[in-house]
Amino acid sequence: MTRPIKITLLAIALGAAFVGYHGYSDKTLSPTASNKLQDTASASLPPATEFLTDEEIQSSLIMLNEHPDPLDLLNIGNNALSENNYFAAYSAFSAAAQKYNTTAIIKLAELLEMGAIGGKPEIDRALKLYNVAFDLGSLDATLILANFYELGINVPENVDKASHYYQIAANKGNSKAIHWLIERAKSEPAFASQEQVLAWNLSLVDQGDALAMIDAANAYYIGLGTKIDKTTSIKLLEKAIQADNDSARVMLATILLDDHDIQTDPVKATELLSISAGNNNPRAQALLGNALSGFNDYKEFGIEPDNELAFKLIEKALDQNLPLAHGYAGDFYLASFGPGVDLKKAVEHFEEGAKLGDPKSMIGLALRLKSGTGIDKDYDRANQLIDQAISMNFPDAIFQKGFVYEKGAGVPVDYAKAMEYYHKAADLNISSAAYHLGFMYEKGLGLIVDTNKALEWYKKADELGDIRAKRKLDTYHKNGSFDVKNACDH
Repeated sequence: MTRPIKITLLAIALGAAFVGYHGYSDKTLSPTASNKLQDTASASLPPATEFLTDEEIQSSLIMLNEHPDPLDLLNIGNNALSENNYFAAYSAFSAAAQKYNTTAIIKLAELLEMGAIGGKPEIDRALKLYNVAFDLGSLDATLILANFYELGINVPENVDKASHYYQIAANKGNSKAIHWLIERAKSEPAFASQEQVLAWNLSLVDQGDALAMIDAANAYYIGLGTKIDKTTSIKLLEKAIQADNDSARVMLATILLDDHDIQTDPVKATELLSISAGNNNPRAQALLGNALSGFNDYKEFGIEPDNELAFKLIEKALDQNLPLAHGYAGDFYLASFGPGVDLKKAVEHFEEGAKLGDPKSMIGLALRLKSGTGIDKDYDRANQLIDQAISMNFPDAIFQKGFVYEKGAGVPVDYAKAMEYYHKAADLNISSAAYHLGFMYEKGLGLIVDTNKALEWYKKADELGDIRAKRKLDTYHKNGSFDVKNACDH
């Protein structure tokens, strides 16, 4: 593997110019700082003879006498490069390297690595110089060595050594290094704790990184490496929105529409989605379409359903092949207010969305397979799809699994397992799960009848917007008992 250098060895051999070549800019140890370092801590510095040849030292003496300031030497070297005078550049950088200027040491290493002097790469010497610059505290040298070990350039590939160098750079606040460490943690969860990943993201937040704001917001929202703190999550998303990040708009809008742990705000949510949908964000288009459809009722907030516009938005998301859009389209083809009930098209969209990995489509297809509407009944495949959606942490799939066990849909009836899944789904604010828990306590399905528990769960379901639960509560408060006539309506 070859290093992605600015010009190739062939170009050097042909005498190509170092046009626009600037090398690396050392943000850790400036030329002036290098001078001070030499004056105040020379006892701790390696002698120049350890990393420069006698020839390099001797040939630089005159230049050092004429230009004792490393900044001057760097300028001379850069000017020489722009004129294709590699030997003059090499001499200037060698002289500045004797002043322990890390930028010069790195540029000298690059010239040797690329074979700019004599046409033959001197990899071992280049590596030694990179390490000298690293030992002197150079961030750029740290990143170069990290890249070498990451990709196996000039050294055997070693991801742990790469991580070591990236960690050092991350400790200096380098965003590239922090991103690299976060990505490794995502692909290898054992590499770093969730607490560490959150700390890395927060350090990027301090640098104004909008993507890190979203990752940190997600961590606080679901409790990754920290306690759940939805207030902090929302503040981070609002900060990312100030940076004009569409993903943050969509995430915050989703929370404001669906999260009953906070004060929902459909008006603000649809405003956010409208902005992102206008930016052709397919997820925003699909979510806004769903919000404006007859599937939701936000009239009390002043939002009138517009099913025609809603379906057009979903079609725009479909044009970009958003998996979720297939789930919403399938629902539309089942609804009386949609483009027209069409079971075949509904199933086609659910099939396509499921194939693309959309858990909503998987559940839509599973329900059709269980009922045999628009497709042959197949409990085994339906339950496989539900399990697949559960593996993706889709809340409605968890509820549906409970329903499978309550009704014995392709499996033996098991009220204990049904309640287990209902509790998990209710904890995720699935209103139907709360309702079914109330019903099981009301009817004593697998347990002793407990009216107080039934009321408790019906109240939660009502708070989450379940109309059936409201009817149950109204009947109970009116008659002192639940409506027997509607007992099976669940």
